[in-house]
Amino acid sequence: GFAIPMNSIMGIVESIIELVQGIGFEKDPIRADLKNSLERLLPVLQSDFVDLIPKLVQTVLTLIKVRPTMSISSSPENEIDLSEILTPSVKDDKNESIAKKHVDLETTEVEDLAETLSLLNSIIETLESKFYPYIDLVDSEVLPLLSYPFSPKIRNKVAKILPNIMPIILQQEEKVARGKRYIQEIQKAIEKESENEIRLKLFSHFHDLLNNSGTILTRNEVNELFQIIMLSFTNVEKARIELLNKKAKKPSKKS
Repeated sequence: GFAIPMNSIMGIVESIIELVQGIGFEKDPIRADLKNSLERLLPVLQSDFVDLIPKLVQTVLTLIKVRPTMSISSSPENEIDLSEILTPSVKDDKNESIAKKHVDLETTEVEDLAETLSLLNSIIETLESKFYPYIDLVDSEVLPLLSYPFSPKIRNKVAKILPNIMPIILQQEEKVARGKRYIQEIQKAIEKESENEIRLKLFSHFHDLLNNSGTILTRNEVNELFQIIMLSFTNVEKARIELLNKKAKKPSKKS
C-alpha cells in the first residue's frame, strides 16, 4: 500500500464539508452519505486537522438553523415555514389550544434535520471539552427544538444531546446556572409531551442528564424533580383512561 499525503486528506475533508454546506436541505441523495463520511472522519479531525473543526461545527449548526418548510402543490414556489402552520396569532383565543398540540410530519427535510442533530451529537461526543466554544450556539439554535411541535423524532434527538453537553459545562464557571437550565428545559418538555413513547424516551435522557450533572443539584432538588415528572406521567395516564371510558360509554350509531 501507499500513504496518502496529509495535505491530500485535508483537501478531501474540506471538500466534504463544503459539499454538505452547499447541499443544505435540498433533497439530494448523497446528503446522508456525506454526513456518514464526516462522522467517520471526526476522530481524524480531532487528532490531525484541528483547524477544520470550527468550519465543520459552524456548517452543522448553520444547517440546524434552517427550519423545514413545505409548499402547496398549486404554488410550489411559495414555501411555508412549518412553525407557522399550527401556531395561531396571539389574539386568536379560539384556536389557542392548537398551538399546544403536537403532530408528526415525516418529510425529507424533517428527516434531514434529525440526521443533522445526530451528526451534531457525534461531534459533541468526539470533541468533548473542545466543543465548549459552541455551547452558546447550541443554546440558541438547538435547545428551542425541544418544543418543536412537528416531529417527536426532533424533540427526542435534542434531548439526547443534552446529557453529552453536561460534562462539558461542568468544567466551566457558569455550570450551575446553565446545567439547571438544561434540566428545567427537558423537564418542561416531558411535561408537555403528548406522545407516551416519546415521553418515556425523554425521561430516559433526563435520567442520563441528572447522572451527568455532578453536584449542581441537591438530593432534595433531584427528588422534587422526579416527583413532578412522575405526577405528570400519572396525570397523562388518568387522562388516557378517562378518554377510553368516555369512548366506551358513547352510544354507537345505528346503521
